[in-house]
Amino acid sequence: MNKKRYFVLVLMTLILISVVGLTLFYYIKKQRPAYNSTTMTPTSVLRQTNQDFSTGDSFSKQGDYKQALLSYQRALPQAEDLVQEGQIKYKIASMYEFDGRYTEAIKLFKEIAINTKYDTFVRAYSVQEIGYMYKKPATTKEARSLILAETFNSAPYDSFLTGGDYDLAYRKLFEYASSIYPLVISESFIAGWYAHDLRFNLKGASTTSAGGENIFATLESLKKANDDITRTKDDPVASGYFPTAYVYLGIAQGDLAIVGALDPELAEASFRKGINLIATAGFNSGNLAPYNYASFLVNKYGAKRSNDIRDTLSVFSTANSKKIYPHVVNLFRDARTDKSLAEDYTNLKLLGGIDSNFKKYLISLGWNESDFTIKVAK
Repeated sequence: MNKKRYFVLVLMTLILISVVGLTLFYYIKKQRPAYNSTTMTPTSVLRQTNQDFSTGDSFSKQGDYKQALLSYQRALPQAEDLVQEGQIKYKIASMYEFDGRYTEAIKLFKEIAINTKYDTFVRAYSVQEIGYMYKKPATTKEARSLILAETFNSAPYDSFLTGGDYDLAYRKLFEYASSIYPLVISESFIAGWYAHDLRFNLKGASTTSAGGENIFATLESLKKANDDITRTKDDPVASGYFPTAYVYLGIAQGDLAIVGALDPELAEASFRKGINLIATAGFNSGNLAPYNYASFLVNKYGAKRSNDIRDTLSVFSTANSKKIYPHVVNLFRDARTDKSLAEDYTNLKLLGGIDSNFKKYLISLGWNESDFTIKVAK
């Protein structure tokens, strides 16, 4: 082979390598956007680059979950990488959930969670949502039965349920989510379980070995929850969990405060933050946050904070009935006779004993005057 021909072949080979290299470079660059937790989340990137995904978000905000589902399903083949694929599947699973198709939702959330090639956050959110869909106050009893059946029917979830203790099973489920990444809702429920266990099962024995372990576990989860709030404070999607999360954090902190293991002002600050964020988000005032805050106040202070309790409960009245959510009405009504709601029954009796207007509202839901014979600490 003459030198000129050899030189030409070498030059062509180098050019081919360069072209291939540049093509791969730009392909990989396109496949791997510089995601972060603020301005370049997978969701924000998808909204900019995937029209069907953006359309799905619009339908979802309007509450048209069927059309949103169709849009997300069209968006899925357009995913540019595994991060986007996992995120779109998460949206599809969420639409199944919001449309009441819980079995399909849980199956897909589990599929996302177990795929280690997907983004860590979407995997953690998927496990969290499996637990959260059961815990949401608006979830009906019928829906909870379906959710329970599908949640604990396969590994590793089946190992979480022992002796029919679903509260413990869900704590373990949220701990599984946290092992992937500690998210605020998961951590608030974990904290809530340990604080509630300390207050009720351990009878507030905070100085015992078991009590000390519960306090440590609660405080650890509270810290992780606050860390996640800091991480996602500039993320408009993830920060959507904040209104509910602050109320759940207040409940956990409140149980610690009631047994003397935490400054009660921390719990009050969380409750107030949650109530304010719920109002800012445009939700009706008749949600469970004021009830949870008032329940903390009456259990911690009794009648000493009667004015604050009345102010907090003022949203619950027949005059304000249109702004009270149905699941709140159902809870208040059912607590009178449903043995599984014994804690709420006690709280409502205490609150009705302090606030005569609230008592009138409960009576309008089927309670009797004789139900409010419990004495409130002065």
